[in-house]
Amino acid sequence: MELSLRNYLAGHILREGMLLFEDAMGPWVKEQARLHLCNKLQLDLDEDDRLAADYGAAVSLHEAERDALIARRDELDELLKTGPKDGKKVASHQKKQVLKGLHAHTSAAPPSPPTPRWVMACREFFGPLMKPHVNATNRWDVHTIVVVMRALLPDVFARFMPDHFHAKELLDGIQRVVEVRTGRAHRVALTESDVLEALRQMAAVVRRCVITIFALPRYYNSGMHVYASQWWCYELC
Repeated sequence: MELSLRNYLAGHILREGMLLFEDAMGPWVKEQARLHLCNKLQLDLDEDDRLAADYGAAVSLHEAERDALIARRDELDELLKTGPKDGKKVASHQKKQVLKGLHAHTSAAPPSPPTPRWVMACREFFGPLMKPHVNATNRWDVHTIVVVMRALLPDVFARFMPDHFHAKELLDGIQRVVEVRTGRAHRVALTESDVLEALRQMAAVVRRCVITIFALPRYYNSGMHVYASQWWCYELC
């Protein structure tokens, strides 16, 4: 399938717009989901910090054990090189034990990052393939943002709208955003009009959620001029 340069560049601009959408909406949607689900499940809002501290301590202990084994191995190597002859046999036996322990340590899986319970609740909105990619610390992509917004629209995000008509418009907008994102992910050829509509919908979602974005620079590519203001006003010349 042939793809015109203009359509190729339109796809590139769509990618830039999606990254901006993720930067603007991701942390906010994640925080709104966390607050709502922690309240709904009666969870401690400090659970994330506590789990992160426990995980950090477990990682530090894991690394300290490894470093101690490595230091002991190096110490025995030096003893085998320069130590008295009658002590080398004992040192050789000890080194074998240390190497065995070091191998077991490096073969064992390191501590896994903990999963807060509100994230586990969020994962219920996704299919089995996507569940592992929904975490508290990673960047949420367009698909994750939209699925969570759609699932929590009545309980969370609708309250940012003046009435249920605006809430329905928001739902329609985020559904169109994810449709375009899915098409791009599956290498569906996008036209300029597809890209403009997707950018318009992303801008509308951001605007309805009262988030100000200072966005894309100007593009001058093959006669295409895309200008994004702080409210994502796009025009194609």
